[in-house]
Formats: sequence, C-alpha cells, structure tokens
Amino acid sequence: MVRVIAIASEQPAPGAQTFGPHFSEFPVARLYVGPIGKPKLKSASEEHYLGGMLSDFGDGPNFSGQFRLVQFRIGSGPLGAVLLDSRTGSIYRLPHEIVQDDFFIPRTGCVAGLRGLQWAKASDEEDGSAPLSFKANSELLVVRQCRVDGTAVERSYYRWHGRKWHFLKRFVGPPPPVF
Repeated sequence: MVRVIAIASEQPAPGAQTFGPHFSEFPVARLYVGPIGKPKLKSASEEHYLGGMLSDFGDGPNFSGQFRLVQFRIGSGPLGAVLLDSRTGSIYRLPHEIVQDDFFIPRTGCVAGLRGLQWAKASDEEDGSAPLSFKANSELLVVRQCRVDGTAVERSYYRWHGRKWHFLKRFVGPPPPVF
C-alpha cells in the first residue's frame, strides 16, 4: 500500500508563474477572538441593503485580523460586499474604484469561467476563480473583475492597513474561455 501525503504551502509551486503580491507578504499581528460588536448602520442605504443581513452577524473575523468581509447578492444582481469590524461593529466600504452604489462590485460574472485555468492559480490565492480572495491572517484583498468589452480579467490588489485601503497593483489577464 502506498500513502500519499499532501502538504499545503503558502508559496506557489517552484516554477509557477505569479502575478501579484502574496497573502504572506501582508501578515497581521494577531487575530481578534473577543466578543462580536453589533453592526453600526450609518445611513438609509446601509439599513436598506445591510440591516437584515447583518442583524444576525455572529461569525468572527475572516479578513485582516479583526474584520469580517461580508459578501452578498440581492436576487440576480451584482456581488455586494462590505467590511465589518468584528470588535467595534463599524462598517467600511471596499475601495471606491471597484464598487458602485456603495456596496456592489460590477463585472464579476465571467470570473467563474476561470475555474481550473493554470494562470488563475497565481500567487497563493485560495480560489483564483472567485471575485474576492482574502484571508483572516492577511491584510491583502484580491478583486477580480471582467473588462467591459470582455477582452480580459483584471486582478486588483489592495492592502487594508490603518483602517484605509491602499492600492498595490493591477494585473490584466486573458479572458476566460467560452464553453
């Protein structure tokens, strides 16, 4: 009998092509493990779109140590997302360059077509075919959006540090295949 043991690594395989920053380049000092703060809704727009969804918020941080990146969809509309401080309940927007109408990230529909492509596995991202990639122990956020003309997929890399978004890099890759 032969046993095979797989070991996960933070770094890509030797010889693998990488395009952007790695999650391990932006570690957090510690992960928050205290009580979860009640979301602080500040506007009618937040109340309308987020009120019911965040009222039952009980999960701990999944991004940048003490934050929770909450993703949602209303009907068949675009992906929506906000950043919630698990400790204080403060709500933050994603970078203004990637959102419309406060919360919604347009042009993410074609990204699922990337599943299984070798170049979609760049960096140490968990799922290169997801619109957003992030980790609890890192300040790095990767956003994937389709170009309006369908000719490419853009990966934008942001760092959440000091309660602000910092743009790091943008990579433009080939469009997903049509099946």
